[in-house]
Amino acid sequence: MLKHKEEPSVSIDLPTDDLPANDVQPMHATILVVDDDDVVREYLVRNLSQTFDVLDAADGGEGLDMARENNPDIVISDVMMPVMTGYELCHRLRESVETSHIAIILVSALTERENIIYGLEAGADDYLTKPFDMAILLTRIQTILKRRQTYRDSAASANYVSRIDYKSQIDREFMDRTMDIIKQRSSNSDFSINDLCIELGMSRSSVYNKIKTLTGKGPNEIIKVVRLNNARELLLSHGYNVGEVAFMVGFSDPKYFSTCFKKQFGVSPNKI
Repeated sequence: MLKHKEEPSVSIDLPTDDLPANDVQPMHATILVVDDDDVVREYLVRNLSQTFDVLDAADGGEGLDMARENNPDIVISDVMMPVMTGYELCHRLRESVETSHIAIILVSALTERENIIYGLEAGADDYLTKPFDMAILLTRIQTILKRRQTYRDSAASANYVSRIDYKSQIDREFMDRTMDIIKQRSSNSDFSINDLCIELGMSRSSVYNKIKTLTGKGPNEIIKVVRLNNARELLLSHGYNVGEVAFMVGFSDPKYFSTCFKKQFGVSPNKI
């Protein structure tokens, strides 16, 4: 393991004026700022709050707890902090299925090449050195959010979330397992998010946050998408009528099934 150097004392040279709000394209997201320097933390919170919902923590331990509780879209963290370093915070967030999807930006006065590499290897999506430019940080945040939206759009356009190439192996395995469970249970009209949570061994809030973040859809929507995709395959086999297929994929009301199917695929099931 790389033995990183202690973070030097550094003047951040914070601008006297805040960044104008109209310099940033509005994008809804929650940002968690983790930094033990009150001045830096307050500066980040003040500027980011113009565009995002912002939470803040004064050390890595508090930051980890808040990330687990609030499921932010991005964590912006200092490196050298009390209780837990930013490197360790990255490791802890990345190794847990409940938080592995959260993007992380490290902002540190440790500027040497090995420190930056260590941060990226720890799981950070980006690494900025102090003193930093607020406009650049905001651009990096927007890039991460746009990339995540691309994943969500892929899920919507493909109608099949398992086709998405997730960056994190933990996220990939989570979605594969989720999709397998739903496929196996899709014929059961009583199968719900509660049953999915039991199978995954996770809390309802954790499952909802994870799936919503990765796909842009809630668990109930994903269950419906899987059922409809199964229905389409059955209809294409021309071995069953619409009513039979509806019951086979867990819809107790054929009329409601037809409505959902047309909304999903743009064509009535009896036209397949």
